[in-house]
Amino acid sequence: GDGMIGAEDGDVEGMEADQGALVATFVAFKQHVIQTLDELEQVVSSIEAIEAQRCNDMTHKIQDQKMRGEEGARKKRKMEEMFKGNASAIMKCLTGQDHP
Repeated sequence: GDGMIGAEDGDVEGMEADQGALVATFVAFKQHVIQTLDELEQVVSSIEAIEAQRCNDMTHKIQDQKMRGEEGARKKRKMEEMFKGNASAIMKCLTGQDHP
């Protein structure tokens, strides 16, 4: 009778409501996943930026050390030449002869 049809209609409505809730849940979950992925992407790109900066810093540090090393070597050579010059000048003074 009518009771049966009513019950069936109720079931269909219930199923539609369940499906609606499921879709809403899925959409919310999907948005959450997308948001999480966006956040992860931001984290990754900031990590990449930090790494790039660190790499850049290291490159500069290495270049600085190299330049300082070269400058040090130049100074050392100049000192050695000065010392050799002074030593031969001193020897010349002492002995009255030229010394290489």
